[in-house]
Amino acid sequence: MRQVPLLALGLVLLFAACNGGGDEKAIQDTVQDFFQALGEDSDEAYLLLAEECRNKISLDEFKDSTRGLTTFFSGSEVRIENVEITERLDDEITADLDINIVTEGEPAPFAGGGLGQARFRKEDGRWRFADCVNFGAEEEVPEAGPGPTPFVLTRASAEQASSV
Repeated sequence: MRQVPLLALGLVLLFAACNGGGDEKAIQDTVQDFFQALGEDSDEAYLLLAEECRNKISLDEFKDSTRGLTTFFSGSEVRIENVEITERLDDEITADLDINIVTEGEPAPFAGGGLGQARFRKEDGRWRFADCVNFGAEEEVPEAGPGPTPFVLTRASAEQASSV
């Protein structure tokens, strides 16, 4: 008789543990794959943008806006850490996370040491970047308010990263 409540409690805890970190890990994987692809194959990185972003920015525009980062990430180890989902609405998530880059065994500076806050949309079973302005789309750059700095990738930041 005692085994049934313990079994039920165990199943609830197992479900919570498996489900709770699933999206954080999936977001971490998306960001990891994106920055790794930037260093190797920007076409692959482009596919990790949400469809809405790909409709606003062509592959050539994306490559142009990320050219400096492609050089910066080539041969670097990217570590995605401290992923925290701050907002969730259906198939959209806003998450805070840190990105750390190691080049030749040494930490390399990148955007103040963190990615900050980014939006993601789930499409075809995969989380994708949904902040189109970060990748060259013509939109107003969000103003920084209280809390984490929004991730904004501009041509200037890409050129600054490539000069490191």
